[in-house]
Amino acid sequence: MSQPPPGMTQPIQYPPPAPAKKRRNRLLIGVGTVLAICVVCGVIGLVAVARSGGSATPTVAAQAPTSVPSGTTVAAVGAQATSAPTGAAAKPTDAAKPTATVKPEATVKPTNTPVPPPKVYGLNELASVKNWDLAVNNVVRPGKELVWSQYGNKSTAAGTWFVVVVDMKNTGNTNFGVNTTDLELLAANGITYKVSTDGGASYEYSGYKGAQRIGGQVPPGVNVTYHVVFDVAPNATDLKLVFKQDKNPTFAVGNATP
Repeated sequence: MSQPPPGMTQPIQYPPPAPAKKRRNRLLIGVGTVLAICVVCGVIGLVAVARSGGSATPTVAAQAPTSVPSGTTVAAVGAQATSAPTGAAAKPTDAAKPTATVKPEATVKPTNTPVPPPKVYGLNELASVKNWDLAVNNVVRPGKELVWSQYGNKSTAAGTWFVVVVDMKNTGNTNFGVNTTDLELLAANGITYKVSTDGGASYEYSGYKGAQRIGGQVPPGVNVTYHVVFDVAPNATDLKLVFKQDKNPTFAVGNATP
């Protein structure tokens, strides 16, 4: 025992240390108490969850992104995804511009549309053109010799004579005439025959037949008849008379020989 300090008659009494066994018991009692409290809390929680019909431990369904842009790092469930550029920073795309309205193209008419052939009139079929109504009423084939006067004057053809009798009416408002250059014959093989240049055949024959002499003037509203004479090849076929004024009406007049 230590000596008391000077001036003191009794030594200081210190409590004896607690035995080690009692300290261990106190520690076990404290841990048991904590465990009991935890168990009670757990039971209370389970009862509460059971009554609410839910699950004790909520689960979070992780939804996978439908598409992940290039360079994007996807974090775990519940974490925020961060984008990490792998190269140059992506530029924002331009807003889509409205497209211009496309106008329907105009229908292009074909330039190579075939032109229908001109109408071909038959015998006694009337054609109306500027200033005239006309029709072919007959065809005469005199042969090699053509008598053109009451005195027996005649002309000989190089081929054979072919006479077209034409009735005409002046539908204009003034005098008009028909000349030898206004009429011609077309053959099947593309040959063109002009009105005969024989004076007797070209000018006298029509008057000799009691018709109008070609080349004269016709008053408005007057009907006339012309005997138009052609010298053609004896084998000419599919002959057509063309009146070359205005719309060039064409008349089928047959072959050179019957």
